[in-house]
Amino acid sequence: MKEELCQAAGETKDDKLSFLKLTTVFGDLATNPRFAEVYAAMIDRVYQNPDVSVLMRGVIESDG
Repeated sequence: MKEELCQAAGETKDDKLSFLKLTTVFGDLATNPRFAEVYAAMIDRVYQNPDVSVLMRGVIESDG
């Protein structure tokens, strides 16, 4: 499982949903259009600014 997770994470740059497509972990979540769209947008933001704490603050503040 560790190898599958690492490989999928490494493929995220080319396929934003590669990690989410691990059905043994996430089931069919990657086929949910609404979730997949938000997830892909967050992946883009992570690649733009790898400081996840900044991204999480933005998510928390937008929910408040």
